[in-house]
Amino acid sequence: MFKEFKKETEEMFQKQEKAVLDRFEKVEKNVDGNANCIKKINKRIRRYKEKQRNLEDRSRRNYLRIEGIYENDKESWGDTEKKVQTFFTEKLGLKDVEIEKAHRTGRKNDGRPRTIILNLQKYKDNIRILKELYRLKGTNTFVNEDFSRETVAIRKKIVR
Repeated sequence: MFKEFKKETEEMFQKQEKAVLDRFEKVEKNVDGNANCIKKINKRIRRYKEKQRNLEDRSRRNYLRIEGIYENDKESWGDTEKKVQTFFTEKLGLKDVEIEKAHRTGRKNDGRPRTIILNLQKYKDNIRILKELYRLKGTNTFVNEDFSRETVAIRKKIVR
């Protein structure tokens, strides 16, 4: 009787063990399938982020960032635009640059002028300005293209 009980117990144990192993294999297959699916989704997300970054950079194509132009306490957008026009004429020798809008960005900081974000009407003006930047060498005024944060971070990594 004890032998029969032992045999039945062993058979039951083996059946349960087999059932558990079968379930485990199914779960493992599902996990592998999910992992592949997640990889595909992550790849697609990276591709969409790259497209979005590219579109954002293209939308900023007519934008420039200017640092180092003196700021008044109660400077309006119009005042900023006039300062930029004067800067282009006096420092870069460029006239007739068509500005759509110019404004300062960031918090006011004692003793340091905020960055000017400049939106030009024509991309050709952007190119003209960038070609004349050599004239600013040795000054504390800087003009850069306006890129998305992601692009700036990528470029910093490349330079380092």
